[in-house]
Amino acid sequence: MGQSITCVFEVGMEEEDHCLKSLIFSSNFIFLKCIYSLLVLIGWSLTAISQIHVEGIVTRSSDGKPLSGASVYFEHTTVGTVTDSSGAFSLSVTARGPRQLIVSYIGFQRHVENIGAGTAERFFNIKLDKKETTLQEVVVKADDGWRKWGTLFTDLFIGTSAYAKHCTILNKEKLRFVYAKATNTLHVYADEPLMLENQSLGYSIRIDMEKFSYELNTKYLFYEIHSFYQQLRAESIGDLKKWEKNRLDVYKGSTMHFYRSLFDSSFIKQGFKVYRMIAPDLSEWERISVLYHQYAGNTNDFEKSVNKDSLKYYHKILKQGPDNETIDTDSLQFHEFASKQDSATISLNFNGRLLVMYTGKDAPYEYLVATGVVAAPGQPVRQTNPVLLRENSFLELTDHLPIEVYKTGAIKNDDLLTTGYFAWLNKMATSLPFDYNPQEVLLKTGNR
Repeated sequence: MGQSITCVFEVGMEEEDHCLKSLIFSSNFIFLKCIYSLLVLIGWSLTAISQIHVEGIVTRSSDGKPLSGASVYFEHTTVGTVTDSSGAFSLSVTARGPRQLIVSYIGFQRHVENIGAGTAERFFNIKLDKKETTLQEVVVKADDGWRKWGTLFTDLFIGTSAYAKHCTILNKEKLRFVYAKATNTLHVYADEPLMLENQSLGYSIRIDMEKFSYELNTKYLFYEIHSFYQQLRAESIGDLKKWEKNRLDVYKGSTMHFYRSLFDSSFIKQGFKVYRMIAPDLSEWERISVLYHQYAGNTNDFEKSVNKDSLKYYHKILKQGPDNETIDTDSLQFHEFASKQDSATISLNFNGRLLVMYTGKDAPYEYLVATGVVAAPGQPVRQTNPVLLRENSFLELTDHLPIEVYKTGAIKNDDLLTTGYFAWLNKMATSLPFDYNPQEVLLKTGNR
């Protein structure tokens, strides 16, 4: 599974506060917005829960003829089917809030049905429109595009974790790459659903890609996908044990884990700490900058005119710069950044940025490489600040408006910007379906 290094530190609160103050943020962080076009996750409660049952017929809008073999699935879950020879389908899913039903057929526009939280049964008469291709003149040929952009796309979409080494795109020839030189942005399209095989977690994943763009200057990544998961067939008990272990490892410290832990206010108990980031006092930085400017750039003359203590203070403020944030070392309680709307909904509402630190395990070696904590792949971990060795993530409300989180852990919209560990982890190689149960035991499911 690739190289992994574990460093264990016993840290008291006083030492941790000191380490927080010295936390360095790497410019290697990727800013991530990803949409799974879903409003909720499937719950993992072991108690009896009602079902949403849907049936329907899928036809061509042009002539009303049935479409046999169309894919029908609940977004980002393992619940799906294909239409029969008459275009009919039938599906049931656990009722834990609103859902999205995806209907997909090669050569036709995808269809999305939003299903309300109170729905018990629905019948759908779905008509699919023929897909029109409009990008042929600007799209790079598949082979040429993959040679030039394949590695970057794989790192951004599949990830750079140890698990990514065993996650493969089976039909990469379906990808089309468009580079917009004016904005230095890479866009990626897929002619057909992408098929991924993740031997690390034991999933086959079908991905309908709506949008993928990456701004090379800002490192801002945005993608919108629909995905359907199926269990891989295990060749041995060893496979089942490996998948169970790897899935739990990916889950711990993930966004899914964090959001779910908010509902019973157990996030602290489960290893998460939340801190508020404090923006710098620009007035003081500007005041000192003006003092230096008055000497027309003759820094030596200015520094000779002030005492050593003042000079030390000036250097400290100028070194911080206008973009440097500091961390409030008092960790936040639930009510300081969130509120409970009802039994199934939480609202996240905060100003500025939050640091979410997971203390349940040390960050993966590959993440330390990606963020510059480790100098280069293969180099040892020399960092002694335990905070830098943890899974640190940052949350920001881009529209400065509250967002809803549902009981199983999904967010309602894409107005939440994540950076740090969450952004690094939210890749397909480390992606779990929304009906993942962290208490599942594959050996008891008969998944052989």
